[in-house]
Amino acid sequence: MDQLLDQLAPGDQEVRSRIRLAQTNPTQYAKKFRERLEARNAEDEPIDFWLQLVDALDQHGWSWSVDWKASADDVMHALTKVLTKKKLHAKWLTAPYDPGAHLHERTDQLLAWCGRALSAHGLAVIAFDISSDSFELSVVRTSELSALQKAAKQLGGGIDSFAPKRPLTVPLPSATREAPKKFESVQTPQLWMGRDDYFRVPGITIESANGTTLCDLRTWPPKKRALGAAKLSYTSSPRGHEVAHNIVRLYRDGAWTEPATGTVRASLRGEKPVELISAIPRGFDTDHAYFVSDLLVLFPTEPTVRGGLTRRPLVWSGGKKLAPARGLPDARAKKGTRRERFPSFLRTGIVELGNGEDLLVWEGRLWERHGPGFRALKTPKRFEVDTFFFFQTAPGPKGTRSFVHVTAKNEVVLTSLDDGTSRVLAKSAETLHAPRAAGERGVLLRVGRSGNAKAPLLRLAHFDGRPMTDIAASAFGVRTDDTVEAHGVTGDWLWVAHQKAIKRLPLFAFG
Repeated sequence: MDQLLDQLAPGDQEVRSRIRLAQTNPTQYAKKFRERLEARNAEDEPIDFWLQLVDALDQHGWSWSVDWKASADDVMHALTKVLTKKKLHAKWLTAPYDPGAHLHERTDQLLAWCGRALSAHGLAVIAFDISSDSFELSVVRTSELSALQKAAKQLGGGIDSFAPKRPLTVPLPSATREAPKKFESVQTPQLWMGRDDYFRVPGITIESANGTTLCDLRTWPPKKRALGAAKLSYTSSPRGHEVAHNIVRLYRDGAWTEPATGTVRASLRGEKPVELISAIPRGFDTDHAYFVSDLLVLFPTEPTVRGGLTRRPLVWSGGKKLAPARGLPDARAKKGTRRERFPSFLRTGIVELGNGEDLLVWEGRLWERHGPGFRALKTPKRFEVDTFFFFQTAPGPKGTRSFVHVTAKNEVVLTSLDDGTSRVLAKSAETLHAPRAAGERGVLLRVGRSGNAKAPLLRLAHFDGRPMTDIAASAFGVRTDDTVEAHGVTGDWLWVAHQKAIKRLPLFAFG
């Protein structure tokens, strides 16, 4: 173990003390690091020293986890972070990297290229084997690789190498980056969509007389998948969980019919979908259903709360039952007036953090997962939740407990939960929707263009403090003062949906 720590986390006493505690007092370790164990789905298992070593390295920045289908942008970000942490030259990797040349490569192909590039400098790109579908990436000296692999095997783990059999003797030349001048496009039968925010949808959903179809933009051409024969709302989570729902009640003889019909179909990643419509309580309805980590949350509508039958969200994490969310206060309906009989009062939403965590917004406050329920967090400054819109954010820089949101003054703000600070990324952004994640660069904003054909179509607000990058309507062939029906970033690509076509350009084309 000492040999592994010397090479993988040199001089890091926090990693050493954590692993020492795991070895000497597993019971105390399980209590102290319960949240880390839960994140690895290992809270009910005996302490696995190898898994805990890998998790400690990830927690302290000596390794970086990426999905097996990660974008090139994510892979490059992960490895440059590790190189910087180890006080090695990130430019050894970034200088020869041409984003356009690697846009269509699989993650393992890009890792092989990274291994080849760094081999000229005596380094090997490695992945810790923890029997998952992610790559736990790090960088080590090539001369140390064989010994590290043997030590890992003794702990019951493994280290996979992306180093070439014959290391390069000369570094790869610096790349000449040239962005494509023409967007790629595919036609769709129609673009009649019941929504235009597409928060937590890997593309767009299209409604027709035949039902609802997911147009998945993680592949190109987009892959279409039928979600159901009815009008459905659909969302997925970064962890691969899905939910499609449409609760139906008919108004007959002065009352709404019970029980509800329709569908609430949820699935955890890799498991079969479960139909939950029979578990919906009398009078309950929802407009929003999202996963918070591994917990599905069905947010009640205001009429549901006013009816007094359910005053909290319903949650599900498996099985066929729904339950009121633990730890949350009951919502209280705002009293009406002569002018406004039914004033809006619910302040709800989802917050995505840069480190992959999800937070719940309920009654205008932030809540984090705590066991089977939730517990309150300190509300940061500039955190304002409107009653008219479901609150949505974009994650902050990767690995941080931060998020990006739009304030009532239309400022785009980066808020950190670690120190409670907020930083304005853009003022008066004239945004039409909540910000959308744009890889490691920043967030994407859609601009109101009605009556102003010269206005940009989109804006890219950068995490590093640079001025916003305007994305002209002409980049996607949009004329006059039109806007687009939908937009987003999937992997390394920025896409828009406009006039029966989905168009995309590589994100690096915009800085």
